[in-house]
Amino acid sequence: MKSLKDINWNHLFIFYEVAREKSLKVTSTKLGLASSTLSEQIKRLEKGLCTQLFIRARQGFILTTDGRKLFEHARIIFETGGKLLDDFSTTGVGGYPVNVGIVETLSQNIAVEFTAAYWDLFTPYGTVNTLRSPEHQVLMEDLVTGNLDWGISLSASKRRSIESREIGTYSICFYVSEDIFNHFKRPSDILEYIPLALTNWDHTLNDQITLYLRKKRIWPKEIFYSDHPQYIKNLCLRGRCLVAAVNNSQPAPLGLKKIELGDPIQVKIFAHWRKVDQNLISIQKLKDLIRMRPKKMPQSYDDIKFQLDLSSISGNLLR
Repeated sequence: MKSLKDINWNHLFIFYEVAREKSLKVTSTKLGLASSTLSEQIKRLEKGLCTQLFIRARQGFILTTDGRKLFEHARIIFETGGKLLDDFSTTGVGGYPVNVGIVETLSQNIAVEFTAAYWDLFTPYGTVNTLRSPEHQVLMEDLVTGNLDWGISLSASKRRSIESREIGTYSICFYVSEDIFNHFKRPSDILEYIPLALTNWDHTLNDQITLYLRKKRIWPKEIFYSDHPQYIKNLCLRGRCLVAAVNNSQPAPLGLKKIELGDPIQVKIFAHWRKVDQNLISIQKLKDLIRMRPKKMPQSYDDIKFQLDLSSISGNLLR
């Protein structure tokens, strides 16, 4: 093969499906083609590429080194093809995974719960990968370049090509050790006499905390930063610092006391996606979830029929 016109794309698709299923029999049933036909087309692809793509073993079809290399190229091609069909289809096609970027933040539990609820809606069409994004601007670049399908951060996008919608809010309070707390008549005074610990990676939230304290005319003795939340918590328990945390109805962690300063810091969380992707089922399901929140968001995922095709599983494995 010397050019793209030499590739038989049908042979490549057969290879891709067999590599995913690791079985001729399963792929045969899935595509409605005879196993012998699939085997012959894979042999022709191997001949054209002058390499062996599979090791035929008792446990199934195992990719060779060249086979794994080809599969990665084929995966990108056919996942992109799935989005192409989705974009022009009047009904959801899917058949591709969704990549969701989540900016590192104290509110990560809210972001991941939202994404888990999204998986429940998108299950019939594909899987959902999550990736860490260090900050909002990096997330925006990854969305614009197509490295991510959608993302979550603490800021609305200012880019015309990106759509942003609020998906939730949370509030921030401060914690300090009980020993320090019990030394002061007014808890608000503590912030001016002990260092405040912030994370290195939650830049948007750090700015909001600093602005909030400035408006309250509170000037922390010192602010220091760390990449490691557990390190900050350990220092806080030792009475070495204050720590900012998500405010919730649960009691303060053992050994710590909550400092509340009246009206709390309110932080909004946003979902973002490219406007050109509006027709994709992946974005339609995202918008469906945003419309459902918060009352109708599922709290558990017990409908296994969404995730499992029970008809394809041997009866000996099921109860």
